[in-house]
Parts: sequence; C-alpha cells; structure tokens
Amino acid sequence: IGHVSRVRRFHPFERLPASDEDAMSFIKLMTRKPRRRYHPLKHLLMITWLFGTVKSFTECYFEVISSLQSRNAVTEPRTSDAIQPDSLITKGEPRPKKLKTSIRNQVMEALAQGTSKQIVCTEFSITVSTVNKLLRMESSLKVAWQNAQFRQQLDAMRSLWAKISDLHAGSGIKALRALSPATYAWLYRNDRDWLMAQHCIKNSAHARIIRPVDWEGRDIRLRGLVESSLYSFYSVGPQCVPLSKSLLFSLVPILASSLESSRHYSCTRAYITGLLRKK
Repeated sequence: IGHVSRVRRFHPFERLPASDEDAMSFIKLMTRKPRRRYHPLKHLLMITWLFGTVKSFTECYFEVISSLQSRNAVTEPRTSDAIQPDSLITKGEPRPKKLKTSIRNQVMEALAQGTSKQIVCTEFSITVSTVNKLLRMESSLKVAWQNAQFRQQLDAMRSLWAKISDLHAGSGIKALRALSPATYAWLYRNDRDWLMAQHCIKNSAHARIIRPVDWEGRDIRLRGLVESSLYSFYSVGPQCVPLSKSLLFSLVPILASSLESSRHYSCTRAYITGLLRKK
C-alpha cells in the first residue's frame, strides 16, 4: 500500500490499491494471463515492488532467459526429421485440376447459365477450388454467373411471394410480411419496385370489387318493415294516436336516413305518401 501511495494522487492512478483487499486483487490482475493491455507504469510498480530496482529485475530476467536457452539446447532430435510411415503422412487439399479445353468450355457454359458450384463439381468431377479459380480468371464469366444466380433467386422469391399472396388474398401487406419475413426482406432489398407494384395492384383489385346494390330489393324490404311496424304498433298500442312522419321515423329508425336521397326507395316513398293522405 505504501509503495503505490506516492503515485495514487496522479491520473490515471487514483484507483490503485488503497487497502489490503485491493492490493490482493491488483496482484492477481497483474499476474494472471492478460486480457487487455495495462499501463506500463503499473508494470513498473510491480517490478519495483518485487525487485526493488529495475536493474535487479533486468539481471534476474536475463539469467532466466539464459537458463531456458541452455535447457532447450539439450533436447531429443526433432520428430519431424524422423522417417514417418505412410499412414501418418497427411495429405493437404488437392490442387485445382487443370481442365481440358472441351471440359473447360462445358463448365463455362454451365456457369454462365447460373448452375450452382456444387452441381458443376458433381457433374464434371472437379473441385470447388477449380471452379473458383476459373471464375477468378474469367471476370466476364463471373459476372454472368452472378447475374444468372440473381435471376434464379429473383424468380424463386417472386413466385413464393405470389403464392403467399394468393393463399391469403384478403390479408394486407403487414400480415403477408409476418407470414414470410425473409421473403419480404429479400424482395424489399433487391426488388422493391416489383414488391410495391404488387401491393398497389392488390389494393386496386380490392377497390374494383364493388358488389352491385339491389335497390329494388331494399325498397321492397323497407316498405314491408314500415307496414309490419305500423301493424304491430296499432294492434297493441292505442288506436287514437294519429299517423305522422315523426311516428313512422320513431317506429322505423332507418327510415329517415333511407329517404334522404330521392333516387331510391320510390315504392316505400309512395306507400308512406298514400298513408299520410288517408289519415
């Protein structure tokens, strides 16, 4: 504690050990396998605390180094120089195969069509390193292969999204995205215009589905509702209540809003007019 007290008042050494417990933690921290770099002065504090001076530490350091070197000099011959049986010799990865012209052309044709590397390797009995070397040497072939691969992926993603949309025709874009988030994310990154166009087409298709209104049937049902309501009222209630529009509107709440437009409910309108004239 006294050894570090002189430098504890300087930054960044304010947190140096101030108690026995802190000192033990500090020693464990400096002697274990380092997980990060520590300030050189912290190492210097440990050296001067253990050896007194830097000179003593240096002499001890070189003495240990020389003893380790002399110990390593007297060792058995290296096992790598000894003759090893064939069973212990491990073979490295095979070098890229040198392709014949005919096979090379076939491989290039298959890659240009977007065939995967695994299929090409299986079909022509070559390694992936051979395919990679060919793609590095032929930059135009690499571009063609990448474009073909992208088109295949694009077609697959579009087809999958179309199937999801057809299976859930009544769902919105958020619901469809929740069903297949990976497909939506890929299309959003790589084919956003098409994805948004599909969304607009779907919305417009829903907007165009407008069922024709059967106004004649509605008119007949409304007239029957007015007639049945009046019959129920006068058969149970008082007979002396005069017939009026306010009574009709109270008996049939939807009547007032239905008769707002003069284009519809002509039969009901004529029926009510006739009733009011007879009162």
